[in-house]
Amino acid sequence: MRSEFFRCSGLVNVILSVALFAACGSNHGSSSSSSTTANSVQVNSQYVAGLSALLDTVGARAQRGDTLGLLRVQVDDVTYRAHVWPLAATYEPAREEVWDFVIGLHKANSSKGLRRLLSDIDAPHPVEIESPEFAVVEIPGGTLHMAAKRDRARDGSVRLFGSALCLESGCQVVSYNQGGSGKRLDESGASHIPGDAE
Repeated sequence: MRSEFFRCSGLVNVILSVALFAACGSNHGSSSSSSTTANSVQVNSQYVAGLSALLDTVGARAQRGDTLGLLRVQVDDVTYRAHVWPLAATYEPAREEVWDFVIGLHKANSSKGLRRLLSDIDAPHPVEIESPEFAVVEIPGGTLHMAAKRDRARDGSVRLFGSALCLESGCQVVSYNQGGSGKRLDESGASHIPGDAE
């Protein structure tokens, strides 16, 4: 009788262990699935047909505070390296450390511009969206649009981004640097290659 009890309780333990293992496995699978869904929101996952449509898209998403939507229409590292970096004075394709420095600086400046844009567009009063004059640089397979740097003496209007890249697949933001209000910017200057001494 006693040995039967141990056999039954051993069987119950095995069944409970298998059930617990299966439950953990299924939780792990669903966690992985939701993690994959979260990671599917990537920079460079959307293109917009034309510069005007890109300005409209960025403006609408910024007013909603849609940070992920704004990142979806920004070029990724591969696109930046292939189409934008070759125009910069810092272009040294043989030296990987130069690329690391350039892309790090570019990302930091673009992130700062995006934060400024979201902060300034969320003002309690209506803000005017600036439509800057973009200098156009023809590149193999597309066009780079760059707005000149602004000085501090601005009327408080909000600029959505400082540069965009249009390829056959559509347009994307190169950098949100110079986004937001011009009030907090320290210097003025001519158009520059995004990431090149931004």
